[in-house]
Amino acid sequence: MKVITDYKMHSLGEKINEALTPAELKRLKSELKIHCDEVGSDFDEVCKLLKIQAGSLSKLDRKQVEWLNSVCSSGWEVNDSTGKIDVETYQTLIRSGNLIDGEIPYDIEFGVIRGTFRTDGSGLKSFRGFPEKIYGDLNISGNDLESLEGCTQEVMGTFNCSNNKNLKSLEGGPKLVRDAYNCSSNIGLENLEGSPEKIGGRFQANDCSLKSLKGAPKEVGGDFYCNDNYLTTMKGAPERIDGNSVYCRGNRLYSLEGLPLDYRGRVECSKNLFPEEVLRSVYANAKKYDSWTAAYLVLITTKRFQRMSKEQRDPIRDVLTGDALRSKSLELSSIWKDPIMEDPAIKRMIKRAQLGKDVIQDVELGSDLKDIGF
Repeated sequence: MKVITDYKMHSLGEKINEALTPAELKRLKSELKIHCDEVGSDFDEVCKLLKIQAGSLSKLDRKQVEWLNSVCSSGWEVNDSTGKIDVETYQTLIRSGNLIDGEIPYDIEFGVIRGTFRTDGSGLKSFRGFPEKIYGDLNISGNDLESLEGCTQEVMGTFNCSNNKNLKSLEGGPKLVRDAYNCSSNIGLENLEGSPEKIGGRFQANDCSLKSLKGAPKEVGGDFYCNDNYLTTMKGAPERIDGNSVYCRGNRLYSLEGLPLDYRGRVECSKNLFPEEVLRSVYANAKKYDSWTAAYLVLITTKRFQRMSKEQRDPIRDVLTGDALRSKSLELSSIWKDPIMEDPAIKRMIKRAQLGKDVIQDVELGSDLKDIGF
């Protein structure tokens, strides 16, 4: 639509309103606002002549209107109730040239975004003026963010904060993400504290510096990714994973402990401290006996374990110390009467644990109760 330069058309006001679509009318009003500021006319008075509702647009100045037109075209309007900018367009795209000192300029504050909101690779440093709610995706990847404080809290699509080299925490980020969540390639992240309790889609935390999965969502609706980190176990992993796969290759894993024992999907765990087949075997035994302690006892009886290096064996020995076995002795009820318990390696381990008669009686009682269905 061509920019209208002659606004002395009050006699045609009704025809203008009838001829224009809502989107065209919004664009006309924004161009009219710019023109009035340029020539010194009263915007509200001109709107009255044209029988157009000025609304809260009169509160904006020329720079604000021009900036909004550049990032979200004609699909924006001032919410009369909140005074913030609501956007209806499919995508709001903020590039580096749209920011001043790494933030949204001119005191503009967004309210509700009905589409996607993108500031990826823009040099964003601050969430000043960010939307309260986004019905599409939010992409803030590839920026200079040091914190997620002030970020949009409700994202109905996907959330992507990957590749922010200075980001050290997910605290302050969205509490509600209906689809996927991607925080990969943030080399400052050592845990996942601050992520939502539940994610509707996949969760990606590849190539960070994770030493723990503490703070990970409790429920993930898709696949779970934590490749290429510094994890030694999967403790802190989601309690429920609805995707077909868990990807945890390229870590320092000696155990998959932390993954839910009722998970039936595929686990990709190559290139870890323990070979993939050993990690999967121990996981299978943990499911079989409903006990990681029992699974570790089975592991020490294998020739594969006995041939492993000291670096590989030590973590398992550390979790099977006398104190550890005594504290988790009731877990052994699931394996207590299994012939594997007669293996010399296990018998030596049990003897070193100095399990007292009272503890042994409790374990045997637990085993008997398990046998009869309790």
